[in-house]
Amino acid sequence: MRSILATSVLGLLPALLVSLPSSAAAAGAPAAGEATAPFVERFDIDVINVEAFVTGKDGKSVDDLTIDDFEVFEDGKKVELTNFFQNDRVASLGAESADDPPAGNAAALPSGAAPPVVPEDQRLNLVVYVDLYHLRPANKTKVLNQLGGFLEQRIGHGDRVMTIAHQRNLKMIHPFTQDFQRIKAGIGEVSVMATGGQTSDAERRRVTASVFCTSDNPAMDQQNALLSVKTFAEQQALEIQSSMTALETVLRSLGGLPGRRALLYVSDGLEKQPGLDLFQLYRDRFGGGRRTGDASIPDDPSMDMARTDQTRIFNKVAETANSHQVTLYTLQARGTGGLAHTHPQEADTSAGIAGNFIASTERSLSEQEPLIALADETGGSAIVNTSNFQGAFASLSSDFNSLYSLGYRSQRGGDGKYHKIEVKVKRPGLKVRHRSGYVDNSQEKRVADRAYSSLILDLESNPLGVTVDFATPKDQGFNKYHLPLLIRVPLSQLALLPDGDKYRGKLRIFFAVQDPDGAVSQVQEIPYPVEVPAAEMDQLREKEVGYALKLAVREGSPRIAVSVWDEIAGTETHLLRSVPVGGGDKKAAL
Repeated sequence: MRSILATSVLGLLPALLVSLPSSAAAAGAPAAGEATAPFVERFDIDVINVEAFVTGKDGKSVDDLTIDDFEVFEDGKKVELTNFFQNDRVASLGAESADDPPAGNAAALPSGAAPPVVPEDQRLNLVVYVDLYHLRPANKTKVLNQLGGFLEQRIGHGDRVMTIAHQRNLKMIHPFTQDFQRIKAGIGEVSVMATGGQTSDAERRRVTASVFCTSDNPAMDQQNALLSVKTFAEQQALEIQSSMTALETVLRSLGGLPGRRALLYVSDGLEKQPGLDLFQLYRDRFGGGRRTGDASIPDDPSMDMARTDQTRIFNKVAETANSHQVTLYTLQARGTGGLAHTHPQEADTSAGIAGNFIASTERSLSEQEPLIALADETGGSAIVNTSNFQGAFASLSSDFNSLYSLGYRSQRGGDGKYHKIEVKVKRPGLKVRHRSGYVDNSQEKRVADRAYSSLILDLESNPLGVTVDFATPKDQGFNKYHLPLLIRVPLSQLALLPDGDKYRGKLRIFFAVQDPDGAVSQVQEIPYPVEVPAAEMDQLREKEVGYALKLAVREGSPRIAVSVWDEIAGTETHLLRSVPVGGGDKKAAL
């Protein structure tokens, strides 16, 4: 995602909002030798859940296994399963047949009937993520026309659906809901949004024409051709990185949700090596060498080709998904149609039709490989090389309905490392699909991710009774403002432990901002130790501690997520506020 918004802490002013001597102020930078944390450690036991999909030799799901049929290994060591849940259609819907109707049919439940009751920790939260920049208009229409029936059926299974579009910036179309009319309206909203695939195609045609452009200066022709190809490939790489950064933001936000999490990523494909076909065309034209004798032109563009490889970016997305236990399903909306490839002059290259076909095939495979890898690494599946999206959605629905949730306890305490997972089925002849591993995030990282959840998913909870007050934004010029805010926390809601002549608490404050264009900042984290004189604890118990800071924001109505974590009690508050900044009365609603 573009760094449109720079969020910064301009003045960190810890303050205790009670009349106390300066020695009793909330701690900022402690003096040498002074204790900075309560003398207590928390030991959290996490349950690692692994979704396993089991099929027989015929490719159909197997739904009669028990916990004793599975073995799970973490980093090569067998772990003891403590949780087991089988989510099949018979179990979740009870009275219905186990045979799935086609996904394009009407909802499984009668009109007006309530969705089935599903345990909250097993409810499916499905995100439909439409990457508009990597879509063409006709392909978008083709997929969206068949998506509604599938989502209506999922509502009938008790799932919750959210729709998000990415068009250089994230746009939430609607939050998680079981209201199909809201979902249907969201599909309609996406259907009229602009796509970027056709713009990329036009630029590709322009670059192709430049490769075959001839003049009375062959050296200049070759130099211009290589520059055009390199510039195009680098720009496409930046667009992929922007899309994947936005996708990571959504994946991180899902980590704070209870229940199962899946994301359906829709695009025409993501090139593993952007511009690979154009580099091939350049080689076809110029032979990959310095045909002109110009020393400024490289012998071979192989190094430039290697620099555009996006494998590391895609691996990072898969790692983020696994870290937050999100299963990725990828759909290539292009279907079985061939690539609209480049320019009539290609027929004049030395490679001929066969060479051009190879280049086109290389690009097609380059677009599919990341979709397949993202799905494989996270235990999902990829829908590629098909225009029968109704059948694909039926298969996807079957996947959601037939899985085994396997859980085991981890006492690592959030070591931040990647751990490999392997699931085996004792019954011979069966095939099992599951995520390849997970990152054991620290508790601080998880709270930060839930701050993202608050910002992206409009989620709030406030067990600590936190309030956030804003002051008048200060215009800094160039569409930048400093927005002061004060975070207040009641002392009565904090876990404070005796330590000599003081009571100590340990807070962490997290905040993130989404600007009016949809760009999301990184989550900032502030350790905030609190100390209160023991002799005055009774009279101060009903007072508040506060933390003042300033944010750099843009004009408009930025959304601000503030999270407060009591490390001793393990209690979290997550708040979301929207504040008008600039234009008209700057004090409005502050």
